[in-house]
Amino acid sequence: MHKGNGNGGFTSDVLLDDDRVIGVTVDERIVALNAGSGAEVWSFPIGSDKRRVGMSAALADGRVFFGSANGAVYAIDARRGTQIWKRQLDAPTSTAIAVSGDSIIVGTEPKKLYRLRASDGRVLATLDLSNAPDDEATPVVNKRGTYVVSEKEVMLIDPELRRVVWHVESKNMWTSPRPRLWRGWVVVGDRQGTVYALDEATGSVAWSQSVHNKAIRGIGSDESSLYIGTIDGRVVALRR
Repeated sequence: MHKGNGNGGFTSDVLLDDDRVIGVTVDERIVALNAGSGAEVWSFPIGSDKRRVGMSAALADGRVFFGSANGAVYAIDARRGTQIWKRQLDAPTSTAIAVSGDSIIVGTEPKKLYRLRASDGRVLATLDLSNAPDDEATPVVNKRGTYVVSEKEVMLIDPELRRVVWHVESKNMWTSPRPRLWRGWVVVGDRQGTVYALDEATGSVAWSQSVHNKAIRGIGSDESSLYIGTIDGRVVALRR
């Protein structure tokens, strides 16, 4: 068991890279632990004064990518914990990182998305949005583009980050920060405990189902079922 240094624990996705697990603490340290013993292998302090919950890093090709409250995006060598590059953006990041081929996608607080080249952090494209991505939002990428959730909208952005292909508004506020791609649908949940399945290509509602009377926060899946987590600690298995 690994014990932290008192500055805060992991509240993000935990990434597995060979014999190491990698996560981000609330005080924005990126930490790699030995998967077998829990011993700290390396730690990379970002140096941000703001404590943030739920902001996850991404892992691809031996590099850890993370966007910080200080407005910078970092690429860290996953084995050594050393900085490969740093790209300063216009404002604090407001989403987790999504990897899309040889580029990464991240949102910033003034309602903007960036596409950066993964090899060196060069800005390849930016897109202004009508609504800011939700705090803790995790964009999800497939061949159609990037799916992003805000409190008011679920959006599909084209792969080159040039335009919003479609957007769907919620009457009750979307509360699941990571859209789940499942069986050709984009599955999201709202504040009233209703699950919606949106067509990946068009955003049209394929079906919806109320599963609880509290806000939906997490959605997982396997081949046969969806697993819905609510803010009050309930998990509901839904088979379609």
